[in-house]
Amino acid sequence: MITVRRLAAGTGVAVLAALVALAPPPRAGRADPGTPSLDPRPVRMVILVDESGSLEEEGVAAEREAASILAQSEFSEDSTVAVLGFASAKGDGQRPTDPACELAPLKTARANLSTCVSTLRIRTREQGYGTDFVSAYGQALSLMAQPGTEETKIIFMLTDGKLDLSESSGYESLSEDQRAREGHRLLGEKLKEANAGRVQVWPLGFGRDISTGDLDEMAAGGYQGSCDNGAHRPKARTVGNASDVTASLLEAFASARCASFGAGESGSVASGAGLDLHVTVPSLATDGAIAVTKRDPRLVVTYYDPSGAAVPKSGDRGEATYSVTGESGPVEVLRIRNPAPGNWRVHVQSSSGVPSENVSATVLWQGRIQASIIADTPSPEPGAPDVVRIHLVTRTERLTDPGALKGVRVIARLTGAGFSPIDVDANDDGRAPDRTAHDGEYAAQFTIPSTATGNLEFVGLVSGAGLDPVQLPAKGAVQRGLPPVQVAFGQPSGLVPPGGGLKSQMVLTNNSGGTPRVRLVLGQFDPGTVATVRPGVVDLANAGARTVPFTVQVDPSSRQGPAQAVLSVVDDADPTKVYGNLTFAFTIGYPPPWWQRYQWVWYLLSALALAAAAVAVQRARRARADRDVQGLVLVLSRGGATLNELVSPTGGAVFRFTVRDPEGPRARLDIPMGTDRAFDARRLPDGTIGVDGPTGRVVLRAGQPEELLPGIRLTFRDLRHSDPVPSGARGAAPQPPRPAGEFGPRADDDLL
Repeated sequence: MITVRRLAAGTGVAVLAALVALAPPPRAGRADPGTPSLDPRPVRMVILVDESGSLEEEGVAAEREAASILAQSEFSEDSTVAVLGFASAKGDGQRPTDPACELAPLKTARANLSTCVSTLRIRTREQGYGTDFVSAYGQALSLMAQPGTEETKIIFMLTDGKLDLSESSGYESLSEDQRAREGHRLLGEKLKEANAGRVQVWPLGFGRDISTGDLDEMAAGGYQGSCDNGAHRPKARTVGNASDVTASLLEAFASARCASFGAGESGSVASGAGLDLHVTVPSLATDGAIAVTKRDPRLVVTYYDPSGAAVPKSGDRGEATYSVTGESGPVEVLRIRNPAPGNWRVHVQSSSGVPSENVSATVLWQGRIQASIIADTPSPEPGAPDVVRIHLVTRTERLTDPGALKGVRVIARLTGAGFSPIDVDANDDGRAPDRTAHDGEYAAQFTIPSTATGNLEFVGLVSGAGLDPVQLPAKGAVQRGLPPVQVAFGQPSGLVPPGGGLKSQMVLTNNSGGTPRVRLVLGQFDPGTVATVRPGVVDLANAGARTVPFTVQVDPSSRQGPAQAVLSVVDDADPTKVYGNLTFAFTIGYPPPWWQRYQWVWYLLSALALAAAAVAVQRARRARADRDVQGLVLVLSRGGATLNELVSPTGGAVFRFTVRDPEGPRARLDIPMGTDRAFDARRLPDGTIGVDGPTGRVVLRAGQPEELLPGIRLTFRDLRHSDPVPSGARGAAPQPPRPAGEFGPRADDDLL
């Protein structure tokens, strides 16, 4: 039987190494020159794994698994990672650390990480089985000090014990208390070194003998900087048993990496059966890693995106890039650049002969976004208000979905000479200075300090779960008095086809007393938008205001859909002097064909046609009803005395009847049969009844008998306009009884 449950825990070191190895090569040609990269920032990471004699096999297996997943799930292939086992060293041939996985960049080492972590083991007394944190941190810090790029530096410590130097050389002459004090002194020195080297320390303890004090000291002693303005500073973590190591370590990794961790699901897959697990990727994610702990490499994993399509394990599809590692190991990780948001299905398939196995799926994701900021007035006066507008952009789109942005906080920061930094919350709620609610544009208003002098810098600070923003600041300068050039923009908007132009105008006012030349600069496009602006430069030869038409020319290769850009007017000789900025939105696409543009006409004509048809149908129904002889009663009389009445037995346009024995004493109306000579009564439009028979047409008016045959008169009444006739009145008036069983006309009836 296959069961699925929410994943409450995993297992340990193999997970860590697996996560780091997974970064695929980035696609070329995605970023514009001069624009900060939205690729994940690389890290230098050392994973310290306890191998002391206090461990049990379950514990070291959990450490291997956690290290493998963590290492393979790292987002950047430019990151470097090392996995070190540690215990103690007292005698010859012993050493406190074992380099299970040497420090190496993921672009060359990721394929081997799942294998090298398998060398981690429980040490024997002969191999040195104490818990020497001092030596472990010393070796990790030496790796951090090796030449390299300015990566974020992180040490992860996995241990089931506490500092114990009784099995370490150099401490033999000290008492137990002296060893403890000396050990903590030396550990403190290593942590100071970590802080000075900007190395974060994230310890994780598991089991019954851990010292939370040691772990807290490690987390607090390292570098306290974080990627999200202090929201996720290093902290110690403890779990009750080895089975919880993986989940807790991944949460720590997510915090250290400015990422987010999703617990996913776990379950048992029976021999020869399959099991579906699910993980959720939010729309803010630009990079993701789905880690599957399967333990038996014979289990085959297939990944399905939210649309239900199976995705490749390597290469590109659409905007996404895929890369997998660990297929032949106990931990498999699929790394995705630009993952589709939504619910992913992970199918784990067993085969006959493979025993039942517990499996789990988790997800790590990060939103690498660009926070661009524009000041409405780049050169404000001291004491004057100024509005800044902030947009959040991923590699593939500008973020506008209110649901995706829920929980994201945006702060505008103003810095400059003569005042302390000013932070103001930026909002997208439609209240001034924001122009439109929930359109992805955040706005904030500053009052420029009266003490401000010189240059200004505006920065957008973004925080939220899993976000690692790239700041794209805006420069400005304090301007006292009128600026050399003032700009008043018209607002270009509307629909423009690829290759077409969007026209508008601006008013440039020359206050300089000279003949400045300004340049129009178009930038900060949404991903996929390519456009230029004409004219490129404008000479202001005269003082005063001048209206300048301009055109935003969209390149034929631009992606269709909503777009946004920023138009700036700068000094041609010194582009750092910005006279004005305009953020504007437009739509790239083709107008619909004429028949779609005038759909309202078609809707109106269709409605009129339907109305006319309905009227015609109603009229036809009314005409049929007016002609229907249902309820018509014919009355036969002679000499003013009524002989009998006959009610139309059915509806329809014609009431056919005959007169039996017209000259005899039993003259009466009846329904014709066979060859009977009949009359046809019809309703006429004026309310009269027309009776057609062998002698021609007779027109009857209600209550006015007309001669139908010699001595026989006929009139009518209408049950539609009076009380219904009693059931006994239908047919002829009462007559002498016929012989029993006799039907049809009597033998002595005279038929017309």
